[in-house]
Amino acid sequence: MIKENFKFSYFLTFFFIPLFIAASTSEVPVPNWPSFTGINQEANFIKRLDHFIGIPYRDDGVINIYGKFATWNDLSHTFNTPGLNCSGFVLSSSRFVFMKNFDPAFMKRDRLNDSYKGAPLGKDWDFGWDLIMNIAEDYHPLVLLPEGKKEIPKEANGLNLRGFDIHDKRSWRKIFPMIHLDNFYLATLSKKGNKGYIIMHHHTFCLLKDQKGAVWVYSSSKKNPNRGVAKIEIFPHMQGLELFLDQFQDEDEKILIIETKPFLRE
Repeated sequence: MIKENFKFSYFLTFFFIPLFIAASTSEVPVPNWPSFTGINQEANFIKRLDHFIGIPYRDDGVINIYGKFATWNDLSHTFNTPGLNCSGFVLSSSRFVFMKNFDPAFMKRDRLNDSYKGAPLGKDWDFGWDLIMNIAEDYHPLVLLPEGKKEIPKEANGLNLRGFDIHDKRSWRKIFPMIHLDNFYLATLSKKGNKGYIIMHHHTFCLLKDQKGAVWVYSSSKKNPNRGVAKIEIFPHMQGLELFLDQFQDEDEKILIIETKPFLRE
């Protein structure tokens, strides 16, 4: 059985510009939970993200700037036990890649002022799109498309920049050679909406390449076998990609992948 053969496992800087005080603080706090012990000492991104594996899924769950498990809606509402939703995992894990204490209140900002309450396309319809763009913006972001990498167009939004069909295997075969060690990849999934939504960016996750050339997806999802943060190898073993794609069966499902360079900040 495929599901048996593919395992899910689950500078420092002391200066900041006042303009960006909302986006970061001088140090990334480590959550007070056993799995995070030693995370700042890990030599590569794979090992750092592995510290998140097994964290349960929690609706609206995120880690606030003080290293406390909280909710996106109320960052002062904290929990003694861990829990992250998909976007909460992406933001919280990104801190330990970029070594920057991203503030959830700033990182969820509505970049284009098009997803506020009462907006024509609906409230938070592009939350995942906004999130990965907000995280990536200072780190030389590029869009990965089957035809190649390109800069993010100035006119880009969550409707006209959605990436490629997630179930298109030919596209994936073109994407995999573009994924490189030491870069960090942020992704958002979008699909046709319901209840008045035209499009919904409904799921976010990360991709990394390890030193052996394998590509891994990290995500927090109720659909993962452990109902929490897990990772799956999607390349070179295409069966792993199949297993990952089986989670997404909605019409018009597209994936947008953004490359960042954590060691190069604009």
